Formats: sequence, C-alpha cells, structure tokens
Amino acid sequence: MIFQKNKFYQPSILLVAILCAMQTFAQNNPYRRPPADVAAIVEAKPTPQVSMNPTRDALLLTDYNPNPGIATLAQPFLKLAGLRVNPQINARQRITEYTGCTIHWFSEGNQIIGLEKPKIGRIAGVPTWSPDGKRLAFAVDVDNGVQLWVADAKTGKSKRLGNFFINDVLGSAFSWLEDSERLLVRSIPSTRGPAPSATVVPTGPSIEETSGKVSQVMTFQDLLKNEHDELLFEYYASSQLVIANANTGKVQNLGNPGLYTLVDWSPDENYVLVTQLRKPFSYRVQFSNFSRKTEVWDRTGKAVRTIAEFPVTDEIPRQGTVVGPRSLEWQTNYDARLLWVEALDGGDPKKKVDFRDKVMLLDAPFSGEARELLKTKHRYSGFEWLAAKDAGLLTEFDRDRRWYTTYRIDLQSPAKKDTLFDLSVNDDYNNPGNPVYDRLPNGDWVIAQDGDWLYYNADGASEEGQYPRLDKINLKTREKQTLYESGNQTFEEFIAFVGKGRNQIVTRYQSKTEVPNFILVNLTDKSRQ
Repeated sequence: MIFQKNKFYQPSILLVAILCAMQTFAQNNPYRRPPADVAAIVEAKPTPQVSMNPTRDALLLTDYNPNPGIATLAQPFLKLAGLRVNPQINARQRITEYTGCTIHWFSEGNQIIGLEKPKIGRIAGVPTWSPDGKRLAFAVDVDNGVQLWVADAKTGKSKRLGNFFINDVLGSAFSWLEDSERLLVRSIPSTRGPAPSATVVPTGPSIEETSGKVSQVMTFQDLLKNEHDELLFEYYASSQLVIANANTGKVQNLGNPGLYTLVDWSPDENYVLVTQLRKPFSYRVQFSNFSRKTEVWDRTGKAVRTIAEFPVTDEIPRQGTVVGPRSLEWQTNYDARLLWVEALDGGDPKKKVDFRDKVMLLDAPFSGEARELLKTKHRYSGFEWLAAKDAGLLTEFDRDRRWYTTYRIDLQSPAKKDTLFDLSVNDDYNNPGNPVYDRLPNGDWVIAQDGDWLYYNADGASEEGQYPRLDKINLKTREKQTLYESGNQTFEEFIAFVGKGRNQIVTRYQSKTEVPNFILVNLTDKSRQ
C-alpha cells in the first residue's frame, strides 16, 4: 500500500489509473505538424538531381523528396547481411521519394519534355540514359515488386518492359547494352516460391567457433543472426540475369539464378565479368565479404575462366585489403582485356615491403596465364583512362604519410611514370578535383582531353573561401588554366559540357539571396541563360 496524509491507495488501482491515462493520451495524440513557417523550410522543394545524356544535348532533371512521409518510412524491412530489404517489393529500403522527371533538350531550342509517369507506382531512383542518348530506363515501385520501364526522351512517353520484376538488393538492377536496344537486368527468378517462413523449431544448435587467434574485425550493423536470416537473405538477394529488348520486349535468360554482386560486360560485349556469393555465409561481416567467386562468362552465360575465389574474408587487417585478385576492370580501348590488382604485402599496410601491389592483365580468350604488368610502391588506388590506347593515370596511396600520387603512364612502357599530382589527402587548396569525362564512340569513358590538356572539376577551396572551378591541366608542362570560376558572394558548380565542343557548360548556381538553379553558360561570350 501507498500512504499519504492518512490516506492509502491500493497499488493495483493506482497502476490501472496511470495506464488508462497513458492509453487515453496516446489515442488522442496523433502526429502533429510544426508551425507553418517551420514546415515551409523542411518541405521546400530541393533542387533537382541532374544527369547529362551521353551525346551532351539533353539534360535530365529528377525531382525528389528527401523527407519522405510516415507511410514510406513505416514500411517494414528486414536487416540482412548489412542491408535493409523491403520484403513487400523485394528491394532495398527506400528513404527518398522521387516525384518526377523533366528532359531539357538544348539541341531542340531548349525544348522541355516531361517524362510520363506510370499511372500506378512511384519512380525509384534517377533514370539511366541509353548510350545513344535517346531513351531512359527507370525502376517503378508497385505494391508487389519493382518494374522496369523505358521512356522515349524526345516525347516523354514510357512503357513497361516485360512482365518480370527486377531485383536491386545486391546492386544496380539494370544497365544498357551498347546498341541502346537491350538491357542486362537482374530479375526475380520466375520459378521462385514463397518466402521462407519462420519456425520455432530450429534444425540444429546455433554454434559460433573461434580459432583462438587475434583478429581486428570491424563491427557492422544489420548482420545475419541465425539460419532463418540466411534463408531470407538467399531468397531476397537471388536474381536471374536476363537480356531484355526494349523494342520487342523479348527476354532471354543469361546463366542460372544466383547471388550476383558484379555483372560487367566487356567492351566488345562478347564476355561478361560476374561475381557470385556462395555459402557459407557469415554472421560477422557484411555480404561483400562473404565467400565468393569471380568468373568470365561468354555471351551465352557459359563460364570461360575463374579469376578469383575467396572464402569468408573476415580477418582483413585494419586499413588493409584482401589477398588475391581485386579491383577487376575491363581496360578501355581493348575489346576484352581484363586488369586486376593483387597485394604483395599480405594485405597488411603495416608490413614493410618494397612494393605493396602488382597489376595483372589477361586477354581474351582467357586461356593463357595472366601476366604481371607493373608493381606499385604504395597501395593501388585506381586507373583513370585517356583517349589514346594504353594511356592512363595511375594513382597510389601512401597510408603512412596519407599521401596521393598520380602518374601519367603508358602501359606499353609501364616502367616509365611521369608524376602529375603529388599531394596530401588533407591539402584541399591544391586538390585538382575530379576529372571531367567524355564518352568514346565505342562506349568507353575517358578523361575529357584536347591535345595535351585534361579537364578537371575542382572544389576550389582557398583561404578566401570555396569557389568551384573548371580547370584544364597540361599533361606535359603541368600548366593549369581556369576556364570558369564561381564569382564572389556566389556558389556555382560545373555540371557538364553541352554539345560537341567546349564553349558551353551547365552550372548549378546559387547565392545568399537566390535559390539554386541551373545556368547555361557560354564560355566564349560569357552569356548566361
């Protein structure tokens, strides 16, 4: 009993009264909106996301809502292997709502075309341009899955492709082939049954073993926890690769259903590089470090060569890397030449060695032995390709100094390296920024280049503030010329070149008193539209 000033109360009566009050409060207190001026700030329409088409004569603007409603956020999701999966539509959890698209054609007198939205469903993500710049492919979420749609960029008319549902759980669900008619798609297997149901009777005990050795393993969220999670992951992440024709609607299977994390066509589209996850899965790391196998297939889906096989990789040294082939890519300007990197230090950045990595290559038909192309003193950080065959920029990262070095290199004579950039990762003032890219007639992407000049989109950090720039840098003399720079008291970023030349660009402009907008700038006469 509770006593107060000669009174007493039965605890059970007091508890019931409190619970009733709490229940009444909850039932009578729905979500409330903030004051109108606060809501206006939060709900202000953001600047659209933009994407220039490969032929640089049309700009896609995609509207979105970064603050989705309760109905979107309240949809149930599963936590599987580092992913959050919406089981209702078999897709990754959506936390952004895409509301519409507009196509701005520079070549048609600045004609504006609205992309036709499906009558049902919602656009999921930014549409993808076809290589010829005349079509757009995009995903549409409906009640029971995700559909693939294709739109005519000249008219905005769109239609669904096939009667299958697509699967984006392990990566992008579709990509265009070079003919701008076919797409490589990860689809939900047509023979798949119902999702695994939970059971209260396990098939066996849950056992975790330790090898007794010290291991520095990072911690991750949303990992697999039990056998049922494994079954759910395999069910929702598995896909059937198909080639779908946007003209005829014909669909052709490629290989068998599997857990595909990488699917990448060779430039000549006679081979495809494929990575599949395999059992056993892990309860310690995300799906990207599960047991996996990387193969080269021919265009019919037949395995031609195994490039790499990994067990569960849950003992990678801190800031280190795996031992074995990694960073696989098709070399630009070759029909089917495969490059990859292998660690020479056991993947351990603390080990003292003369060389950290080696770059390997293997040509079609992939029957011979891979050969070593070059070694890097520090950790390999990627190639950027130039238009000339075998010409590129190779970047290394020195972990101890936190230092990036970029070399100009000719893979015909890889021992000859010419330093282009050499700076600390913290040196924002001298950071050249990101390369601007051009698309070659064969579909490869290379750094935009005119003669010895390369084009870079720089953040423009300085002692006076941040003023984004468009620069061009000479490969031979290292001279830098600024073609365009954000003005004082404004913030203006380069988006893309327009047309076949270099005299027009699109920028994203804003100031303290002007909302963000996109501007067509003529670099020759300085006119703005």
